[in-house]
Amino acid sequence: NGAAEKNDALISGGAVTNGFGAETLVGDAAENSAVITVGSVTGSLKGAQSTGKALKNTVEIKGGTISGAKVMGAEAANNAEENTVTISATPTSNAATTITGGHSTGGDAIGNTVNVSANITGNIYGGRAANASLRNTVNITDGITVTGNVYGGSCITAEGNTVNIGKGATVTGDVIAGNATGSNRNNIINLTGARVNGTIKGGNGTDDHDNTLAVHHDLTKTSYAGDFSGIKNLHFYLSEGITSENPTLLQLGVTNKDIRGIDVGVGVNGRSRSTMSSAS
Repeated sequence: NGAAEKNDALISGGAVTNGFGAETLVGDAAENSAVITVGSVTGSLKGAQSTGKALKNTVEIKGGTISGAKVMGAEAANNAEENTVTISATPTSNAATTITGGHSTGGDAIGNTVNVSANITGNIYGGRAANASLRNTVNITDGITVTGNVYGGSCITAEGNTVNIGKGATVTGDVIAGNATGSNRNNIINLTGARVNGTIKGGNGTDDHDNTLAVHHDLTKTSYAGDFSGIKNLHFYLSEGITSENPTLLQLGVTNKDIRGIDVGVGVNGRSRSTMSSAS
């Protein structure tokens, strides 16, 4: 077959091993979708499975059972670009699953997204690739719990990946913006009154550069991290109405932390980055 475009798969009951919005034997896959509301998937749930490129495919979890399944916006032999997984309702899951915005088995993962708006058990990847993971994003909404680890991009080269964790949200494991075996550069973790029980890592390798942990002030919640590493820039963003009675911005689970070599900056939310002042 050739390219597959704008196909939809809806799982609304029964048991399915694999559910794909589209699958190509030859050609690209674009703008296909897979949705689960009721029923179960035990193997994999993908917006598309492509032997070529995968572009703008989506998966939405609105319920059902995905125990141990692999969930992907798309999986492609070539590049996987701008694919999305959205978790809008908590599925039944008796075993940890793996959720990936876009997975490339032979190319790059670029601009893929995972939106987590319901509690989930398993590891989450914005993008996974054989080569580079670039500009992928994981968004975890206020008050949500992810029981597992969160990765912005996993590959050989990870650059420009972002993990955003909202107020009152918890990640029980580690949060790793760049999980590359080679270079991890310019990856960002944003915390706003969020909790990471494990370690926050801007990069998870030996070639880590310019990765940022940004902690945003919240009026009622203190952000917490067990520890952090692979961070070059530690930025604190204050609200304009902050007072001495507001909670601490960041609490660490370690007693002592050596921040020599880290660029620490303070700015104000809602203003240009140019307003940030820094001190090494």
